[in-house]
Amino acid sequence: MFGQPVKGLRLLGGLTLLDPKQKNTQGGATDGLTAIGVAKQQANLGAEWDVPGLRNLSLNARVLYTSKQYANATNTQSVPSWTRVDIGARYLVDLGNNRTLTLRARIDNLFNKSYWASVGGTQGSNYLVLGAPRTFAVSGTIDF
Repeated sequence: MFGQPVKGLRLLGGLTLLDPKQKNTQGGATDGLTAIGVAKQQANLGAEWDVPGLRNLSLNARVLYTSKQYANATNTQSVPSWTRVDIGARYLVDLGNNRTLTLRARIDNLFNKSYWASVGGTQGSNYLVLGAPRTFAVSGTIDF
C-alpha cells in the first residue's frame, strides 16, 4: 500500500502471507512441513512526515517484521520472529540553477535488537544470517 492520507504525510507498507509447505520430498519424509528459511508472515510499514514550519525537512520511520523461520527441513530447529525499527531525516537545500542537495541521516535497528535476519540452505547444509546492529548512516546527493 502507498498513500498520502493527509498533506505532508506519506505511508508505504506491505504484507506477505505464505504457506511454504514442502512437497515431493525424498520418500515424503518432510512433505507438509515448512520450507527452510521461509517466513510465513512478513510486514513492513514506513512513514515520511514533512515537518510543519521547517521547510524542506522530512522525518521518517519504518517498522519491519518477519515471523519465525525454520532452520532445517524437519522443522526441529528454528529462529524466532523479529521486529526492527528504523528512523531517519531528509533535508533539501536549493543550490540554484535547478540543483538540489539532499542530505539524509538514518539509524537502522534503533533499539539495537539482536536477531537472525534470515535462514537458508538445503538438507544437511544450512546457514544463519545475523541482523546488523544499530547502524548510523549519513549521505548526500546532488541533482543536476
